Amino acid sequence: MTPDDVRAALAVAPKATGREHDYSRPTWGHNCVFDSRDGGLTIHGHLFAGAPRQPKLGDWLILANGSKTTRYRITDLRWMGDPDDMWKFSATFDPRMRTEPAE
Repeated sequence: MTPDDVRAALAVAPKATGREHDYSRPTWGHNCVFDSRDGGLTIHGHLFAGAPRQPKLGDWLILANGSKTTRYRITDLRWMGDPDDMWKFSATFDPRMRTEPAE
C-alpha cells in the first residue's frame, strides 16, 4: 500500500468524529494490543476501553512510537462483549497536519 493508496482510502472512509483516544501510556483497563501491516500504514488489534472512553468509528488512536506518538484513524470497529470493555479494530495511519509558522 502506497501513501497515495492511503490518501485515496481516507477520502472514502467514514468522517472522523474528532475524538482522540490516547493509548501512548497504557493503564489497567485502557490498553491497545495490535499488529501492523503494510509497513505500519494499517494496524489491526484489540482495545480495552471502558465507559466513558468508548471509541467510535472514525475516531483516532494515539499510539507510542519510540519517544513520540503516531496517530491512526479507526476504519473498522466491533465490540467483543466478553470482556465487556474489549473492542476489535482496524485503523489506518493518519498523521497530524503540520502547521507552518506564519511569515
